Amino acid sequence: MSLPRTTPPPARPTANGKAATSTSSTNGAGLRRSRSNDATSPTSPTSGRPRKQYIGFRVMFHLTLAAVWLAIGLVWIITPLSWLYVLWTLLTLIPSLHAGRPAPSHIVLKVFHYMTLSYCAVEIPFSLYYRYLAIRANKRKKAPQASRRFLRNIIKRALENGLQNDEDGEQIVSGGAELERSRSRRANPRSGGLREAIPGLASVEEALRSRSLTQVRLGDGAATPEMERPSIEFEMTAVLNGSVADLPQLDKNGPKVEDTSPASPRNTDDDNEDDEVEDDEGYGPSIRSGGGQHSVRPRSSSYTPSFMDKLDAEDPRAEDFRDFIRLWFNGCDYKEIYRLNMADWLAWCLYSSTLEELEEERQAWVAAGKPPLHLYGELDVDQGGLKLEQDKLGLLEHCLDLVEFRAGGSLREGRNPRCRVIRLTLDPVRVTQRPILLYSIVGCLQQYVGFKLRARGFVTCEDGGLRYLVRMPAGWKPTANCTEASRPLLVLHGLGCGLPQYGSMLSYFATNKLLADRPIIVLIQPHISMAFFSRDYLSPPTQKSIGLGIAAIAQKWKFDLTGLTILSHSNGSIVHGWILKELPDLVVRSCFVDPVCFSLWEPWVCYNFLYSKPREPLEYLMRFFVSRELGVAFMLQRTFDWSSNLLFPSQIPRVTSPYHSAFYLAGRDAILNAERVRTYLKRSGIKEVKRGENVGPTRGGLKVHHAMKHGESMVGHGQAFDQIMSWVTAECANGGDSTPYDSAY
Repeated sequence: MSLPRTTPPPARPTANGKAATSTSSTNGAGLRRSRSNDATSPTSPTSGRPRKQYIGFRVMFHLTLAAVWLAIGLVWIITPLSWLYVLWTLLTLIPSLHAGRPAPSHIVLKVFHYMTLSYCAVEIPFSLYYRYLAIRANKRKKAPQASRRFLRNIIKRALENGLQNDEDGEQIVSGGAELERSRSRRANPRSGGLREAIPGLASVEEALRSRSLTQVRLGDGAATPEMERPSIEFEMTAVLNGSVADLPQLDKNGPKVEDTSPASPRNTDDDNEDDEVEDDEGYGPSIRSGGGQHSVRPRSSSYTPSFMDKLDAEDPRAEDFRDFIRLWFNGCDYKEIYRLNMADWLAWCLYSSTLEELEEERQAWVAAGKPPLHLYGELDVDQGGLKLEQDKLGLLEHCLDLVEFRAGGSLREGRNPRCRVIRLTLDPVRVTQRPILLYSIVGCLQQYVGFKLRARGFVTCEDGGLRYLVRMPAGWKPTANCTEASRPLLVLHGLGCGLPQYGSMLSYFATNKLLADRPIIVLIQPHISMAFFSRDYLSPPTQKSIGLGIAAIAQKWKFDLTGLTILSHSNGSIVHGWILKELPDLVVRSCFVDPVCFSLWEPWVCYNFLYSKPREPLEYLMRFFVSRELGVAFMLQRTFDWSSNLLFPSQIPRVTSPYHSAFYLAGRDAILNAERVRTYLKRSGIKEVKRGENVGPTRGGLKVHHAMKHGESMVGHGQAFDQIMSWVTAECANGGDSTPYDSAY
């Protein structure tokens, strides 16, 4: 699943006469095929190496793979052996079998026998309880709903990505940056009537206002109005400076309710009524054509969305789109994806629902006379009450047409039963049994690391429903104009076993002199840390709960005066994004390492981590010990809200400032597609540093460690880790800078 560096295909001419390079073979799904087919790739074992050395590489690879399989097998077999041992012991109690029982005679063997029997007596009920939890985890959870305006804009922005041709080079970067900035500047009037809904939020905001404008001013990454979501808990969103609520802007006379007659394609003259909205209307009565209850396609074939040019099937941008979207269908050929297969995926993507459920809602809605629909107490209509079919199926039909235009051609009618769509929160939760011994060992390691940190000045606290470790330096006082050397550092770790996995890094934080004068906060996340015995093991936090908790922590320790520097890794980047969206003014600097929060409409993170076939030893280890662990699997496959977890660069304050925002990618990442994330960030205006340099104000904010794998830069030592720490401890935007050195990375 790692991403080799492949040679680009020959350039092909585009419609405007320029040479365009197809990215489908370098950035698309073809990357995974190229590893076995491209013998001349720079990462191929045969590239420039003697055959004897290549044979030695293969032998070592197979030995490593065998060792990994042995380790996995030894852990897995503990549970069935426990059952067999207890069964054998019970059978030997039968009188007819008692005489032939090889009873242990030596005292050591007797002690070992009874110790083993005692463990097995604990392991058996634990395995039954674990299986019960795994079965209960498959129960479908009610997904949070977003407004149709939010969903339509998020689909639109996903389809816009990659429409610029790569031959423009830096022109693409500047164009993408201008697009993000234009979205950032669109702001509605600020709302402050609901701050009381979040305890402490008003005081946090008041303190933030008192900070220096040079520190709290929203720059290139101001919150994007159309991407805000309604609050699930409070039915409306409490808003800080720089963000707005996702409420429809209605006419003074109320929304224009559509006539109850079946919808017809919109008049082309309506497209010029409101340039800001950029709607693409014309929903039809049903998604089905042919054998369904309606036989009319919802849109004419001559329709073209306002935000994209009409693409033909040979356009490299359409080819690239088809090449990666097919991974949402388990990698089948794009020609095997029929219209209803795509509708199944969109039904999950938009509403975490099935197509049949949306059709049933359509029937009930039509039978009721198509009344206006509400979401959390507000009319769920598009801006200005546009004349659209206002139900969920109507939005799905619209998005399906957009996907067809983006792919450069129509899909075949009907459903292909051989095409299996990936629907993360609807598919069965896949959990592999593991013994209580493993969780006990991990729990002991977590307690040991926590004990070491507490011995070095950390304390365990809980505020706003969040548990965390915090170290407050003696004599630290919050000030609005504090330097980076005294600004609090919040650390957000990724999936795995929690604190022990980052033990070296945490030890560095606790002992390094450059960090001695700044508070350090480590958020404890038991749901992704194999913390089976924690009360929050199967209670993942939400965006709103994280916002409430961080606001409470900031209020308690006066971090609202200084702001935060956040360092996030892997899945921690999702929590990082939640904080940026809920409390954008609280975050002064952001460092993303191996981030999985960008371009989540692409299937790489989901497919690589959960659905693809492992190929390398590390991938087998991640599949067994991480992705199919109960807490992680439950979080990913039942509570993962991709539209909430998705972060746009425009939602990061001062995203194009290398001092305020840094992005570190691993070139051989087996989870995310580092090359595509790199391209996406560059299109958003983030400058990549040259090879041999580190992130810094005079160089750029994006760094790719080409020789590293996912997580290797966060082990607590090494040059890549030193570079990240150099950025974290940079003193100021003008006088200080991160260390520029680099070498093989």
